[in-house]
Amino acid sequence: MSQLGTGIRVDANVRLRAYEDGVIVAERIAHNVFTNTGKEWVARILGATAYTGTIPTPHNTFKVKYMGFGCGGALQPDTTTYVTGQDEVVTVTALQDPVSVADDGGTFVYLKQVYNQADNSLYFPTAYTARFIADLIETEVSFVGSFTKASNVNVGTSVPLTEAGLYTSEADPYADPTLANGMICYYTFAPVTKTVKTVLRTEWDLRIG
Repeated sequence: MSQLGTGIRVDANVRLRAYEDGVIVAERIAHNVFTNTGKEWVARILGATAYTGTIPTPHNTFKVKYMGFGCGGALQPDTTTYVTGQDEVVTVTALQDPVSVADDGGTFVYLKQVYNQADNSLYFPTAYTARFIADLIETEVSFVGSFTKASNVNVGTSVPLTEAGLYTSEADPYADPTLANGMICYYTFAPVTKTVKTVLRTEWDLRIG
């Protein structure tokens, strides 16, 4: 699977690609909104409660860890069955109509962990960019018994995804995803249908400058 590469687009920092049998069947490229939660997270990473030790004591040590997906947001055209209308604004704290990634023995998991970041150009394409990558495999999101959380629609094995969020390690993958849970970035996109034939790769860049 191809990645964003080392070239940086100033108008975009997220790429979502759907693959079927190794062939790209859908692609969305967008720019996220950094939420107020994310801004507060950055501020507390930069500061410290004490500077007496060799390593200053940070206000928090949370790292980017998860991605979440949903069927809500302003670009979801189905106004009859899905919760719609949430714009990309800094005050957003959660996805509007989240879907579960997997069913863990009857308990839904709502967040997908990103890959560990090796110290190479894939994960750090420039000196000022950190890239986070997650793959939803065929059996994730699209499975029998998959429901949207807010509207309680049975999407099953054909899920029209239209929103995604980036979360810190503070988040609980099992918590109610309609409530605040450490989401630092958010974006919406035209529907991409996730089926049991689809592998969905999301590459999310956070960069300075």
